[in-house]
Amino acid sequence: AAAQEPESGAEARFSAGVVSQRGVFGDDNPKAASKLGVSLSAQVRRRTTGRTGFSFEAVWQPVGLPNPHFDETLNTMYFLIGPEIGRRTYVRPVVGVALQAWSGSQTESGLNFALAAGVAVGRRVPVRGAWLNPELVVRCSASPGAASTMLGLQMAVGARK
Repeated sequence: AAAQEPESGAEARFSAGVVSQRGVFGDDNPKAASKLGVSLSAQVRRRTTGRTGFSFEAVWQPVGLPNPHFDETLNTMYFLIGPEIGRRTYVRPVVGVALQAWSGSQTESGLNFALAAGVAVGRRVPVRGAWLNPELVVRCSASPGAASTMLGLQMAVGARK
């Protein structure tokens, strides 16, 4: 059983997922929008021989959320860091920034940064020289006039020594 546990060192994982996105737009008259989307991410995890590692992830949401006030769409890219706690079953609370990319005919600012946070709960499953990591994820970002949340399932794949 010990041979099945993740070893110490660095691990790269790539994931794709299906997410439910929700955004609230506007300060004076907030309106919400929801959309089913996808997430694509790259993760780097510094594994240790103990139960806690350190992770960095970059997550892109290519399906944008429409702003119900104006003809513009919000796409978000997250840059998150935090501990990954656990060996086979784990939780990964993360914080960082989100790059909010706005597009559409009424867009005033193309890019801006927002505060971001999230959590993932997953399980490592060894399969033929790789780790499959099904995860339940929640990510949020907020800036003046726009807040977004995503909840979904993703599958991360990483190499196994």
